[in-house]
Amino acid sequence: MAKPLVLFTVNVPYRYLEDLRAKLGDDFEFTRSSTKEEALTLAKRAEVLVMIAPNKDIVSVAKNCKWIHALTAGVEDYLALSQIRDNPSITLTNSSGIHAIQISEHVFALLLAFTRNIKTVILDQERRRWTPIRLGTKSFEVGELGGRTMGIFGLGSIGLEIARKAKVFGMKTIGIRKDVSKEIKNLPLREYVDQIFSEEESNEVLSRFDVIVNALPLTNETRGYFGSARFAKMKSGCIFINIGRGLTVVEADLIETLKLGRLSAVALDVFEVEPLPETSELWTFSNVIVSPHIGGWTPNYYEKAHPIVEENLRRYARGEILRNLVDKVAGY
Repeated sequence: MAKPLVLFTVNVPYRYLEDLRAKLGDDFEFTRSSTKEEALTLAKRAEVLVMIAPNKDIVSVAKNCKWIHALTAGVEDYLALSQIRDNPSITLTNSSGIHAIQISEHVFALLLAFTRNIKTVILDQERRRWTPIRLGTKSFEVGELGGRTMGIFGLGSIGLEIARKAKVFGMKTIGIRKDVSKEIKNLPLREYVDQIFSEEESNEVLSRFDVIVNALPLTNETRGYFGSARFAKMKSGCIFINIGRGLTVVEADLIETLKLGRLSAVALDVFEVEPLPETSELWTFSNVIVSPHIGGWTPNYYEKAHPIVEENLRRYARGEILRNLVDKVAGY
């Protein structure tokens, strides 16, 4: 009897396939594709697909597929395909939990770039210009994070790691999450997050935040979550950072808020449309930093994802419940 084929549609390092063959070769056949054409041929007999990005054509020909593992945390692009979303025979899992370190570090790289005015420092260096601090003027401002209040929207593994790092900087942390009932049982939450409010209560506390970090997943409920109404309730001079999903923010409303001068700084790693169009006004603001969706990347990316893939393959072979199951209705 032929073993189930596990097809990696991303050109993962060969040593990881060899590791899986050595450990699970009795239960599965493993291969990878380096081109779309090769993937289309192999997918016809694949039972498991491991993908970095969904492809409609590949999924359409994978008639024997029973499980898709996303090498990402966000799965909105997968659920946008009816072949996955509406097919009860296909189980979807993700790689949630492997991004917390690099994304939280990216958040503080962006945040410190503003509070210590690193953007100006770099631009001045390129011009060979020395700008001294003059007390009582706004010619060159630097600040500190200690004592500031950070609001974190989305308290998954990424949001929690951001909170942990914020406490190291002496910040007060307030979390916003959909399910506040987990607060009591989750000891890390109690250790790193000073207060937790539900999404329904978030409007009441928006004005308390000096820094807002958007780490929300994209769901039907969070699409367009940050729009003109929420921006209007933010504290004047607030710093807004989005490392969640681009479509959770209404960019036109954010741009209008920037023009009004209500936000002191904005850092964005994700956008409504990627790559960010050259015509976007977001490029034009001196108090905006645009990074090209690199927050989750690390040279060790697949090394982080490999244990999840391996564990789930073991569970799949034994008929057990898979780790990181995606609720197709909830969207995460």
